[in-house]
Amino acid sequence: MKNAVILTLERTSRRRAISGGGLRVLGLRWLLEQLDYQVICLQPNEDADLEPWERVFSIDHIRSDGYIHHNMNEVLQTLPCDLLVVEQWGLLDELQRPNCPVIVDLHGSLLFENQECGYENPQQMRTKLLSLSKSDAFLTPGYRQKYYYLAWAKMAGILSSTDSVLHLPLFLPSQFYLECSSLERKDILVMGGALWPWADLQFSNSLRRYFEEQGFEVQAKLYEPLKRSLHPSEDNNWRNKSNSSMSSNQKPHSELISSYSQASLAWDYYPDSWERQLAITTRTVEYLYCGLVPIYCRGLELSELIERLEIGICLKNPKDLLDISNLKDRVEVCRHNISEKFPVCWQLEQCLEGLRKLIDSISKESFKSESLIVNLESDYRELRRAIGEAEAERDHLRRELLRVENELYESRLTKERWKRLWMRDY
Repeated sequence: MKNAVILTLERTSRRRAISGGGLRVLGLRWLLEQLDYQVICLQPNEDADLEPWERVFSIDHIRSDGYIHHNMNEVLQTLPCDLLVVEQWGLLDELQRPNCPVIVDLHGSLLFENQECGYENPQQMRTKLLSLSKSDAFLTPGYRQKYYYLAWAKMAGILSSTDSVLHLPLFLPSQFYLECSSLERKDILVMGGALWPWADLQFSNSLRRYFEEQGFEVQAKLYEPLKRSLHPSEDNNWRNKSNSSMSSNQKPHSELISSYSQASLAWDYYPDSWERQLAITTRTVEYLYCGLVPIYCRGLELSELIERLEIGICLKNPKDLLDISNLKDRVEVCRHNISEKFPVCWQLEQCLEGLRKLIDSISKESFKSESLIVNLESDYRELRRAIGEAEAERDHLRRELLRVENELYESRLTKERWKRLWMRDY
């Protein structure tokens, strides 16, 4: 059996609340286990009660410029690793590349997320390119993301074939959702997941009244996410952008799924944005695993799947829902379709074979093309480092010069005082 390590900033225990990124990590771990890998998740040390597959590294300090003091590479060297999967590209910048294939899973566009959080820096794109250049291939859960990241792969010096960016849907372990198999459900509508500023679940009082008139109980199971920021000084009160009218209700993942198993409908309408256009919304996929019928935004990638298989309700505008008078009948049809068609539609065996081929191709010949952009950015980073050192030395010399001037001034004053005393005595 081979060994794989997934390097992540996410929590991966279902005894805690799990973000979309954490679910993606657990899904990748399960997929790799189907390929006969023994998988360890290496993550920051925050919880003493670890799962058997969890290992931790320490983040001692994060500077305001984003540089991290940690022992991540030291811990990674102690783990048997035939394959390294890095969840998102941020940690790649800190990585000392091991002697094995490195694949980065690009679950969403962090550049657009950072923009929504108010953190924008001209060095982000440069850092992203240099980080991605440390990897051999990309994984992405969406087709739109695949072609978006092909451009990044080319700039990062990764072979510019579509095989180097593999579309791997968001598979989740079916054992997580065994209690959701029943088609007998209550008339409950849920709103769940994390209140990210770029995914505000717009929900008005008129919509609440509509669902209540249709006989549905509305339950909000939303929570403030655990912020995994590599730039803690750039907060900008992003939580205030969330819909504050919704109650916060953070639950361990296993308990959250238990509550979902009783419901039949999920409000999952996102406002359109660049970030949403490139997103495979994890909570939507999980709703489908739970047998919940999502009400979703038409035009986003998952809406194509939802409408084609008739496993949800897609709207151009939230107000369009008010024109549906037979909501319970629509929900019943969609729920039966979910049971029959999802996640079978993603063809698990074919996806596993594609992942196996990608890993094997890296193992045989990990060749990367020369990238002028990466070389220029490496030189640019080295120049910035040298300039920073020169500026620090300049500032140090200025302080020393000021200290010496002050000492000379004090020395002259002392000399004058002694001279006056000497003249007085004589």
